[in-house]
Amino acid sequence: MQFDPGEDYHNRRDLTKVNGNRSKLLPVPATFIINQSSTIIASHVEANYTERMRIEEIIKILESI
Repeated sequence: MQFDPGEDYHNRRDLTKVNGNRSKLLPVPATFIINQSSTIIASHVEANYTERMRIEEIIKILESI
């Protein structure tokens, strides 16, 4: 998944210079916790890169498996 961060972001950074395909898109940040059976047991996907899965939540989930 990718998203366009908007003109304000583009005015500050030229993504076409750092993206291999010269696009203006960014990947959507995501966290996945996968158990030993290769099953996703928790996930967090959010286009707003400042919204991440809380470390406390990750630790709690890892301690439960």
